This record gives sequence, C-alpha cells and structure tokens, in this order.
Amino acid sequence: MGHSSYSVFPVFFLLLLWGSSLVQAQSRLDSTRVSLHLQQASLEEIFERLEAQSGLRFYYQSEELPQGPFHVEAENQPLSECLHRLLLPAGLDVVLYRDYALLIAPHTQLAQVNVAQYYRAYETLESEKAGNQLGDQLPAIGDIRQLSPSGVARLSGRVLDEDTGEPIAGARLVVDESQGTLTDAQGRYELPLGAGEHLLQLRFLGYEDFERRFRIYSDGTFDIALGRKILTLDEVVVEAEAADANVSDVQLGLTRIDVANMQKLPAFMGEVDLMQTLLLQAGVSTVGEGAGGFHVRGGNADQNLILLDEAFIFNATHALGFFSTFNADLLERATLYKGNLPATFGGRLASVLDVGLRDGNSQRYNFQGGIGPVSSRLSVEGPVIKGKSSFLAGLRASYSDWVLQLTNNPELKASKAFFYDLNARYTHRFSPKDQLSVSVYSTQDKFRYASNFGFEYATQIAQLSHQHLFSDKVSGKIAAVYSGYQSRQRELEPFNASVFDNAIQYGKLKLLLSWEPENGRSFQFGVSSILYHLDPGKLQPEGTLSLIKAKSLEQEQGLESAAFAQSDWAISPQLSVSAGLRWVLYQYLGPKTVLNYRQAEAPDLSQITDTLHYAAGSSIAQYSSLEPRLAIRWQTGSNASLKAGYSRTAQFLNQISNTTTPTPTQVWQLSTPYIAPQRSHNFSLGFFRNFSQNHWQTSLEAYYRLVDSWFDYKDFADIIANPHIETELAAGKGRAYGAEFTISKKQGRLSGWVSYTLSRTEKQVAGINEGQWYPANYDRPHDLSLVGTIAFTQRHSLTFNFNYRTGRPLTVPVGSYFVANGLNVPDYSLRNQFRLPDYHRLDVAFTGGRGYKKNRKFDTSWTLSVYNVYGRRNAYAIFFVHQALQRPQAQKLSILGNAFPALSFNFKLL
Repeated sequence: MGHSSYSVFPVFFLLLLWGSSLVQAQSRLDSTRVSLHLQQASLEEIFERLEAQSGLRFYYQSEELPQGPFHVEAENQPLSECLHRLLLPAGLDVVLYRDYALLIAPHTQLAQVNVAQYYRAYETLESEKAGNQLGDQLPAIGDIRQLSPSGVARLSGRVLDEDTGEPIAGARLVVDESQGTLTDAQGRYELPLGAGEHLLQLRFLGYEDFERRFRIYSDGTFDIALGRKILTLDEVVVEAEAADANVSDVQLGLTRIDVANMQKLPAFMGEVDLMQTLLLQAGVSTVGEGAGGFHVRGGNADQNLILLDEAFIFNATHALGFFSTFNADLLERATLYKGNLPATFGGRLASVLDVGLRDGNSQRYNFQGGIGPVSSRLSVEGPVIKGKSSFLAGLRASYSDWVLQLTNNPELKASKAFFYDLNARYTHRFSPKDQLSVSVYSTQDKFRYASNFGFEYATQIAQLSHQHLFSDKVSGKIAAVYSGYQSRQRELEPFNASVFDNAIQYGKLKLLLSWEPENGRSFQFGVSSILYHLDPGKLQPEGTLSLIKAKSLEQEQGLESAAFAQSDWAISPQLSVSAGLRWVLYQYLGPKTVLNYRQAEAPDLSQITDTLHYAAGSSIAQYSSLEPRLAIRWQTGSNASLKAGYSRTAQFLNQISNTTTPTPTQVWQLSTPYIAPQRSHNFSLGFFRNFSQNHWQTSLEAYYRLVDSWFDYKDFADIIANPHIETELAAGKGRAYGAEFTISKKQGRLSGWVSYTLSRTEKQVAGINEGQWYPANYDRPHDLSLVGTIAFTQRHSLTFNFNYRTGRPLTVPVGSYFVANGLNVPDYSLRNQFRLPDYHRLDVAFTGGRGYKKNRKFDTSWTLSVYNVYGRRNAYAIFFVHQALQRPQAQKLSILGNAFPALSFNFKLL
C-alpha cells in the first residue's frame, strides 16, 4: 500500500498542488469507476482495494484515520462519489495531484488549496462568459462575483409535475453523464458542481425526458417541470414509496392504503369507502354491518385517533356506519398505525388513522365526480394564481329515501336518511420555502326511523397550517385547528318523546420541526396543546304527552399539552432504529361542581361526604404521562427483515357507551378525579419477506397490549344525562394479543392480498363475571380477508373480496324463574360467554371505461358492484322476547340480508 505522512510535508504538497490541474483532477475522479463490496473493513483496507482498481496512489497518515469498521457497497460508481461517502463523516477531504496521486487530509488543511482552484475556475468562467456574449446563449445560473473559493457551486431546486405542480419524488438527475442524485419526498435535489458548462439530464417513469445545457457561476436554484408522457405499456405503476418499503421501513404495524386501488374495490351501494377498505386489513375489525367505528388490535372504537390533516374526526361514518365521511376523490394519503405509534401522535391507545387531503392543481382546472344509486359527488380544483396558489373543493350528498320506498317494510317506507360532506382547501406558495394552507370541512347526517326515533349529528372543522423550509435539512410546520361535533337523539313515541343534545368542541395548536442531516438520521421535535370544551348533554321533553323530565349537565373543560421528540437512525445497512419520547400533561379544569365520596376508588351516591365548587380555569385534577416509543429493524437480507417495537400510550378522552357499538349521539367523557386516564403498554414483533423483485410481499406480526385502567359498565347502568357518571363505571384492566399474517401481490394481471388475524381481547373488572377474565364485546378470534383484482386491460378490471369473522360475544339468558306475581324473570349467563354465528360475505365489482387518449378532455368509467353476492343473513344481534308463562324466545337481527347491486358512473373533466 502506498502512503506517506502528510503532516511532515504540508508545505511541499500545497506548493505542488498550486500548480496542478485541479479541474482536470475532479474530472478524473468522476470518470474513474470502481466496484467494491466490503463488510467490517478498515479505511486502509478500502484504500488498498481502490488503489488496485483505479491505478492511483493514496497518500495519508494512518494514525489520523478513523478506526471504523466500515461497510462499503459500490457497483460501477464514480470514485469521487465513493470517497465522498467515506471521508465526509470523518472530516477528511481528498485532492488529486498530477493525475496519479491522491492526498487525503483533514478538510481544514486542504481548504487553502481551494484558492488555486478558485482562480482557475474564475479564468475558465471569464473566457466562457466572453464566448457567451458572442452568441452562445446557454442559460446561466448564479453570479461570477459570488463564486466560492473552492470553485465549486451547489445547484439545487425542485422537480414538479407540470400539470399539477405536485413534487416528484425519486426522480434521478444526471450531470455530464457521470454525477447524479435523486429527488427527496418534496421533490428537492442538490448537486455540487464545478463552475462552468454542464449537461443536465432527467428521467422519470411516466414523464417526458428532460435535457438541458447550462452554465453555473455560483450557488443557485433551478426548478424543473416535467410533462406527463403517454406510455403504451401493459401496466405502469408509479408509487410514492419504495417497492420494498414493507421490509426497509423501521415502523411495524403500518398499513398504507392505496387510494387509487381503493376506488376499484366493491362497496355497499357503489360508494367508495375508506372505512370498508380498512376492515379488509389485518388486525382491523368491526362488530357488524352498519356499526359505527372500527377496532384495531383489540382496541375499543374510541381508542382510535382519526386525523384529517391535523384535525380530529370523532365520527368517521355516515348513515349510522354504512359509509365513510371521507371523499376518496380528495385524498392524498391514508395511513394506519397499529399499536406502535411514533412520538408525534398521542391521546389514543390503539391506533392512528392519518388521512390527508391533497393540494389543488396549481396549473389548470379539473372537474371530477360520480353518480351512484344513493349519493353523488363532485369536486373541482385549479389555480388561483397560476403556479403559486390553488384551491380544491368537493361536495358529496345522498338521496337515499327512494331506496327505502322500494322495501316492503312499512316502517322503513316511513323512514328518512340524508347526509352530506363538504371539503374546501386553499394553498398558497409564497416562495419555494413557504407554503400556507387553509381548509374547512363540514358534514351532517339526519336519520329517522318511522315514528320511533331519529339521529342528527354534524362536524365542522377549520384549520390553518404554515410550512417553512429553513434550509435543505431543516423544515418547520405550525398548525392551528378549531372544530366542533354536535349530536342530537330524538325519541318520537308520544310518552317518551324527548330530545337529547350533546357536543364537544376543541382548539388545537401544534408546532413541528424536522431536521434531516446527511448521516442517515432524521429528527422531529414538537409541542402541541389541545383545549377541550364538552357539553355532556341536555335532555328535554317534546310534546304535551311526554313523561320525560328535563335534565341539563354542567359543561366540562380539559387541557391536554404535550412535548415530543422522535429520531430515526440508520446505524448500518442492516440496523435501523426509530426512538421517541412523548410527555403529556393533562388538566381537568373548572368551573365545575364535584362530589366527594367516602371511597374515592368506588364512588357511590349513598356515600357522598362533601360538595366542592371550582372556579373557572382552576385545576380540579391533573395527570401526567411519560410515553417512550421504540422500533428496531434488523435487515436479514436484501429482501427480508425482523422488526420489534414498544410504545406506551395514554388516553384522557373516552366515549361513554354501554352498547356493543357506539351510536353517534353517545357522549365523550374527559378524565376526572374519579375517571382515571386509560394507559397501555404495546409490544409488537414482526418478520417481513419479499419475493420475485418485491412483487410478492409477506409479513407475520405478533402483538400484545396490556391496558392498565380499562373501565366497563355496571349491570343496568344509566348513562343518559347522568351528572354522576362515575357511579356507573367499574374500573378494571384489559389485555389484547394476537398474530397477523398477510401475503400480497402488488403487480400483474392478478393482484391483491390475503390477510388472517388470530386474536383475543379480554377484560377483568371487579364485580363482573366474579372477577374472571371475559371477552370484550368485539372479541373475534378469527378474521380472514381475501381481496383480488383481475386487470383485463388498463381500463377494465374485476375486483372481489371475501371476508370471514368469528361471531362476536353476547350474553344470553340460560334459564328463568317465576316470582310470586307470576312474572317470568330470566337468569343470564356470565357476561359475553356465548357467541353469534360466524360472519362471512362476498362482494364483487366490475369497472370499465374507454382507453386513454392524449387529447381527450373528458374521461368516464362505470362500476357495477354487488355487495353480499349470495345474500348471507349475517346476525348483527340476537335478542330475547319475554312473554308471560313462556321461556324467552331468541330472535336474530340481520341488518343486510340480501344482495345489493349498484351501478355508479364516474367522470373526470381534464
């Protein structure tokens, strides 16, 4: 190995380098290509291999080199790029002398050599500038008067879609056919270039090729807009994430919903539905058709944090659970985190569903919509100031009453159902570094069942966010949200006629900072604060015959503040770690009247000892929570990895419901002195393996969740307009554990996935089931989903899904006895000791449309779907009818017992 001590001859080398051709040297380093595959090697071993391949001599001082060991994977890469990755983290730099010798030394010692390179570059630029004045009109970037002493300029910018203005991630830029880089998730790129003339080439699948010659004088920016290219291929798949993301990502328990493919799935009455798509994923279930909410890895429905950008969604369904409140045409992303949550999220135990709206098209106007049998939708987007600001608006509304009129049930014919949802978003880019977004969301549902009862519920959201890019590595975002959810339940029978109103409002402020240095790490820091204002309920009689007494509960307030930090670190190509810490402070605030009980751990109205009155803003109860989060990924090969995770979570806001599925009008309850926050430990372990160049993906994940405080309801609990709800609750604990297996095929004529979940969810509460563990209402041990798409052409496809679930638990009378007056009193089993019949259902959908044409301005398609193809009468519930002198008679309730065909028309005006 050739090396010498550079500390002995620094002046000698500097004088020689002053007169050497440094511009040619850089060219030699770029044109020399090397291939190297070493594990656990020292720098001296690496230099020895590079000497043999390049024919260059390496000069350095051994004792100044970092010890390592180092890992090198280079296949036909420029020598300059390989050395840059090795030397930059160690504070070293390299200079080529007379085209045969490489000097490796600390960057501070070599900095003065740059002076020579500066003057040579300056002379070159001056001569090129003179030629440019004589007729050579190449685009110029930067100012020659701002040329760096190194003679090197940094070219940066963004690559955007010419039509939509959206960033293009993963595009490869190549300069002079030797030096290259990829754009990041925001479409940004950066390249160090020698001052002078260069050729820039850019290619990305699905877009026209871009090529441009230019001169660069100093640091500058150059944004590139790519136009889409019409490709005559069998199939083109453009994905925002890497094909092996399931293997390479650190997080486990992560499900990304493909919004485009979601629109092809069969849906009830042809309405594209995010919630129904979620129910086909491993670890996600529901108690039955028409049920509001969903359950993730054994969590209750209220233990899911549902976000629309930064706003909370308290009820994500229309029509009592049959449709989702999200308009699929407007969505940019939908990501479900199951159990193992990053530190940026908090406030719920089970999962986070992160849904984001896309920005409007800043280049041209687009119209999109669809007409179905029960609802229609229309969205419009376009520029306000072309290239700088855009808007996006979408409206969806139902007209389902005509369907009810077709039934033979007189009560259904007398019923009514209606919903709408509205989204609007305005985005303005003040500069490449600043973007402001303002959005509003409004939705309302009304449902009346004959003359028996009715529901009304509505959500209004306004949010504002500002994103700022401080540098290429540091960005920030601040978001403000104000939202309200109101619900009303009507009892229409004359003697029980009443109206029950309740509402929850909140204001939220969140600050997030992101830092992405070049050493394989990323950091996020932030703070957030949420002020809740609850109206627990007002019960008012309606009509002159009503026997209901009026009740009005005191309003409540709570403040939830948090600070968090998250770091992702690629320690080596095999090992990556994501670690975070979240600290939360929750305060239950006045004004409020609070009762003191003799036994605070078991409140009872017969044991009241005092009544306390708290002033507005005073702290009644305070809880804090320290929540570590950790995920580790060990890549066992190029297409396989093993992952493990842990997270600690706390929840200070819970839904009050003692029914199997919460209704839209059931209220939310803050943590109080007697209702402690729920806390859980979440453990998970997974193995991920891909096959056939990532076309086939498999995963096996196991999880265990232990809930420290999980309350249940006492028998015959009264929770409607109850000012002392703590007396109806029984404190306990819970556990959920299981395994999820998924195999999916991403590409080809036949694509889809199979997912199977084996799980249990159990509670243990004092005073219930004699203190023994018992299944939760939504415990379903076996859950199987099969989803497939057959693509006949690019525009014609057949999609099907089959779902099987174990029947949910229920409590039934196992006997009865008669009392003195002849009344038959049923004797019930222990809680949730029996089960409903198993659930299964098959749906199919066919989508067809005209082929693509470049000049077509109006695009249409039709979707014919059949929900519940073989008309399975799945049991939603079993109830018992009691008649005098007879045993209780079991009767089954099926929400949907027939096949439901639907034809939908979709259109897009480009």
